[in-house]
This record gives sequence, C-alpha cells and structure tokens, in this order.
Amino acid sequence: MSRLFFLPVVVAACLLLPFAAPAAGKKVLYVDSYHADYIWSADILRGVKNVLESRRDIDLRVFYMDTKRNKSVDEVIAAALAAKNIIEEWQPDVVIAADDNASRYLIAPFYKFSPLPFVFCGLNWDADLYGFPLPNVTGMLEVALYEDTMEALRGLARGERIGYLASDTESERKELDNIRKRFGSDFTVRLVTTFTDLQAAFVELQQSCDMLILQECRSVEGFDHAAMMRFIEEQTQIPSAAMQKYLMHYALITFAKVGEEQGEWAARTALAILGGKAPGMIPLAENRQARIFLNMEVAHRLNLKFPRELLDGATFTSEVPPE
Repeated sequence: MSRLFFLPVVVAACLLLPFAAPAAGKKVLYVDSYHADYIWSADILRGVKNVLESRRDIDLRVFYMDTKRNKSVDEVIAAALAAKNIIEEWQPDVVIAADDNASRYLIAPFYKFSPLPFVFCGLNWDADLYGFPLPNVTGMLEVALYEDTMEALRGLARGERIGYLASDTESERKELDNIRKRFGSDFTVRLVTTFTDLQAAFVELQQSCDMLILQECRSVEGFDHAAMMRFIEEQTQIPSAAMQKYLMHYALITFAKVGEEQGEWAARTALAILGGKAPGMIPLAENRQARIFLNMEVAHRLNLKFPRELLDGATFTSEVPPE
C-alpha cells in the first residue's frame, strides 16, 4: 500500500457554464463526458477549479456532454459535435477533456495533430486506443487501485475465489479487460443491466466466491440507492471492495480514486501549456492518490475487525452522507 498517497475525504442537458470572466486572458474549455451531478465528474471539476478559479487571467468554461444518461451512439456523437461547435465558436487556447467519451468522440475524430492543445483526464487505463499521446495531446490516465484493494481484501477473506460485479456497459467491460490484462486475475464475472439482476448476481456471488469486487453499478435500470444500502447490509456474506468513492456505502472496503487529483493535474498541465510548454513534451501520468472508506455496518455483519494499517487515516462510511 506504500505506492499510494492517502488523503482525508473531501466533503463535498449539455450546458456551457462560465466560472470566471476576466476582461482579457487565456481561454480554457473543460469538456466533461458526463453531467454535473455525477460524483466523479464533480470531483474532477473541483480539482480544476482549485487550480484555475482564482486566476484572473484565465476564462474557464465547462461543457457537459451528458453521455452517462444519454448513451446511444447517436446521442454521444451529437454531444461531441456540440462540443466541437463551441470550440470553433469560442476558440479556447487549451481544452481539458474528462473521461473516455470526450477522447473517443471529440479529440480522436476531429483534433489529432491539431494546433489546439488538449489535456485529457479520467481516461480509463489505455490512451493507445485513441492514438495518444500526440504532439497536441497529453493527459492523466485513470487506473483502478487494484493491487492495494486486493491486498486489503485478501487479508480479510477465507479463500481465493474472487467475484466481480458491475454494470454491463462499454466502460465497465473495458475496465475488466484492463484489470485482467495488467494483473492476470481470474474472476467469476457478472455484468448486469437491471437492479433486479444486480441483486440476484450479488446473492449468487456471495455463495460461490470468497471475496467480491464491486464496480460501477448505479447506472443499471431501476437502481435505488436506499434499497441498495438495505440490501447490502442484509445480504453480504463475504468481504467486498470497491474502487470508486460513490460505491463506499455498498462495499466493506473502498480504495477510492481521487477525482480532484485528475482535475488538478489537468489544470496545472493546461497552465504549463499556456506558458509555452508543448503538450507532446509532457509525459502521460497515472493517478496515485487514494481515500480509504470502511463500512462498519458491513464489518459488524461479517464479525470482522480491520487491521491497524487500514484504520489509520480511513474514513467510516457512517460519517459520510450518501450522495
């Protein structure tokens, strides 16, 4: 677990939103693949604003593609074209693009080798899929904190059989493929599309596995947060772990990636580019920070005690209101 920096928790329709409007200065456009209420997106934007909002010489604007809720190919392409129109009309000096759809549908088709510099962030695992890096494109990859998660999970499990549960989406299939490719792990996998199927798969994996990795599941049809919390507390029989902050109330342990890390790195990189540094001279980065959340209700159900190294610096989910 020494690879990570552990931080205290931060309590915390396509729209074009100005956050600062200096009389003169450089223009930074932030294009988010998702929407303002999506927790990961909000955390990344908070990081961007931490760096840029106080800068009087920077005009920061935000565009949401909203492709988490409007996910058909036609809708995603339309959102990317809307972002392209804003770029052509507003003429930003640099664009920050968060998460995969902005890279796949905006940067890759329209701006490879363009004079306009791009900084991506939140791009899952592999930039080669989009041909990055490029002379005008650099960024920070989003990688799951898998090794640290599994180290903690194995210390609490009674066997080695690993269940893997997530929504059946393109991004989650990519996440699973990359974990398998990088770490060679063998899972019993269930990818689901409805809340009913999510609950059934969860119960099945409790019976057939010794530990469970719970990935993004809130986008399944009919998802109910309150019902999910009750279900988890009643049905959990094996240790479980998540790697996203918004899953902390459903898993025993969460090693959460820090969205603010992505946003702050992207914003600082944008400033370096505005200062004259070429994007192609800035190496790609990967996230390294983590926040640990421990679910004491689930721990009590399993009659588990956490080791001291997990307790130190961790946040208990009962202290964090559900988002």
